[in-house]
Amino acid sequence: MEIVYFVYGLSFFILGLVVLLLNDTTSKYKLAACFWLLAVFGLLHGASEWLEMFLFHGRGDLSQVIFRWLIYINYALLISSFLFLLAFGIQALIVIKKNVINWLNYLVIIMCLLIVFVLMMHATLCEHDLAKHIFLNTVVILSRYFFGFFGAALTGVAFLIWKWQPEIRGLGSKLVNIGFIGTGVTFIIYAILAGVIVQKAAFFPASIINHLSFIKLVGVPVQVARTLCAVIVTIFIFGVLKIFSYKEKSDLIDRAQHDVLTKLYNRQAFNDLYMQECERSRRYKKHLSVLFADIDDFKEYNDNYGHITGDMLLKHLANLILNHTRSVDYVFRYGGDEFVILLPETSTQAAMVTAERIRKAFSELILKPKKDLVVHKTMSIGVAAFNKDSRPFMAVDLADKAMYQAKESGKNRVCISNE
Repeated sequence: MEIVYFVYGLSFFILGLVVLLLNDTTSKYKLAACFWLLAVFGLLHGASEWLEMFLFHGRGDLSQVIFRWLIYINYALLISSFLFLLAFGIQALIVIKKNVINWLNYLVIIMCLLIVFVLMMHATLCEHDLAKHIFLNTVVILSRYFFGFFGAALTGVAFLIWKWQPEIRGLGSKLVNIGFIGTGVTFIIYAILAGVIVQKAAFFPASIINHLSFIKLVGVPVQVARTLCAVIVTIFIFGVLKIFSYKEKSDLIDRAQHDVLTKLYNRQAFNDLYMQECERSRRYKKHLSVLFADIDDFKEYNDNYGHITGDMLLKHLANLILNHTRSVDYVFRYGGDEFVILLPETSTQAAMVTAERIRKAFSELILKPKKDLVVHKTMSIGVAAFNKDSRPFMAVDLADKAMYQAKESGKNRVCISNE
């Protein structure tokens, strides 16, 4: 039986450590702000089971007084662990609609301290061992019924509900879905194992549904089933937290490479991807064309209608360019109202066709910067080809010069570099 209690305690302790070490409380996922409560539950519950193993299966030469006090500490740890689990279940459900309620966390801590105080006072004042035993046994059973069962059940329901929340569904990961469903179902099963199947007592339902009846029915101690639940939950939550961490890092890299306003690649991403395409063009002897586009008189548009309207124009242009280029092409917001488009495996003649298609579509775009006011804008585009024998960014400079040539020639046109 000692090994059962040891593994039981270890499984919950590892659950607490996994959540504590892997969870990022600053994560964009709202549920992450509640996970520390689950970590405390695991650590306290694991410590409680280890202490129980020590007290009842290897206490050694402990004096009667120390033994009694350790029993009270063990019960305090057990009840407190269920309180933290209940707090997690409540917070996880509340945070779906609103932010974490911080006062609830303080309330749980105060309740835990109050429980410790009551148990310590009882240990000091109660003189009869039988009365102490009946009192403690009743407190623990009622704590399992009210805190353990409802805490685990609410936690299970919370995970099942969170699986359908937009921020979790937006991850697009089947592993996350399996993790949330598996964790939810396992916690609901654990609610029955830890909150219904309790020590035998004289009152109902503990007189009928208890540890002994479980052993008769299943053939193994209930601690074995609880341990299995802890192991399953740990595996699922480990996977979920690792995916959370991976997605956070991926999003951070993605934000570093994309323009906040237009969602296009930014200047930093251009430097990396352009060099990559230049190397590919050299190696496979393929064409690589560059378009450099700039909105005509954009400053005037901004001054007349405001920067918010100007930002909307940039968004419209970004979407228009994406709709008139291929999936293999790269579109960048180079800076301000300047856009660069890389066209792999595209000759200058084909690039001219693409540029002209974009220019024409933009000139026909209907803009309404004010109510009942329709405006059309134009853009100038320069075209250049990458030459494997020249320096890499020469093509960008040539496309830029061709764009200025288009502006000097009257704007709203496409010019190709002759160099």
